[in-house]
Amino acid sequence: MLDAHDEWVTSGARFPTAPYWHRDCPTCPYSEHCETQLEELDDVSLVRFTTIDQQLLLKEHGVETRAQLSRLDPDRARQARHKTINPLEHLEREEFLGRTIDKLDDLIYRARVHERGTALRIVDAERMGCVRADVEVDVDMESYEDATYLWGAYVTLNRPINDLSSGYRSFAEWGELTREAEATIFSQFWTWLNELRRTCQEQDHTFAAYCFWAQAEDGAMNRAVSPPLEGGPTDIDLSAFRHTTPPQWIDLHEHAKRQIQTEGPLGLKQLARAAGFRWRDANPSGEASILWYEESTVGESSEALAARTRLLEYNEDDCRATAALRNWLCGPARELAHRDDPL
Repeated sequence: MLDAHDEWVTSGARFPTAPYWHRDCPTCPYSEHCETQLEELDDVSLVRFTTIDQQLLLKEHGVETRAQLSRLDPDRARQARHKTINPLEHLEREEFLGRTIDKLDDLIYRARVHERGTALRIVDAERMGCVRADVEVDVDMESYEDATYLWGAYVTLNRPINDLSSGYRSFAEWGELTREAEATIFSQFWTWLNELRRTCQEQDHTFAAYCFWAQAEDGAMNRAVSPPLEGGPTDIDLSAFRHTTPPQWIDLHEHAKRQIQTEGPLGLKQLARAAGFRWRDANPSGEASILWYEESTVGESSEALAARTRLLEYNEDDCRATAALRNWLCGPARELAHRDDPL
């Protein structure tokens, strides 16, 4: 095998193995070669979250491409799941595969997204959407090594409200990121948010705050009040905010995962892009923001200030992305094909 590999490298001979796509491929130096070849074949291994054993089993039963997988019947696959295989019983292909591949229907749906070239609906169109309000606030925080240095919020006014305008607000710490500093900027954010909630109540306007993946924001909030600052928010305040009726703290990821089928990932970057949103930064990611933060804390140099601006714009865009996702779920996404619609 090594000799064959060396011959391929030096002379362009036939690649010594048949490639398949798996989770380690993005870090492999040969991934570009393999991916091009697999895309040309429409190889079934390109369906996200399949294992090599599943891929081999699918191919053994004539399902070699995403297109072929997408045309299997997900309902029959679901019905076959968890049923014991009788070696004396003749099974149709979907029944056999449905009993031997866990959640085959999920793989079929991911393949259908690729075939249609767009995300798909999971629920009926009239059930799409989420809670809306007169005043909507999209919230996102940025952390470094388990400490939050930035809380950002984007305000959208669906009805005019006295002494309030739409736009982005930020509460940041660029100095030493101590527990007290983390608690202080959260307290500042919380005071601003509560004043906004109170203003809405006084003027008889509905209010809702949104995030994407509340586990992250909730964890940062909990940490910032443990222990609470004197005069700052407490666990009781957080609990009251999270359990209002109607809800005022809404996790858009929870709504999206019940309503939208993608090829695999359900992150904000994937969903907001499906909604037509675009980040200003060419490389928007949590991993990149770690490097930007490290640059932002090196004194008051022009590089540090530029990194802070980049982080603030990235955070604002994350906030605006959740707003775009919400608007999409409540409108254009209703026009998507359903994942059970035949191809």
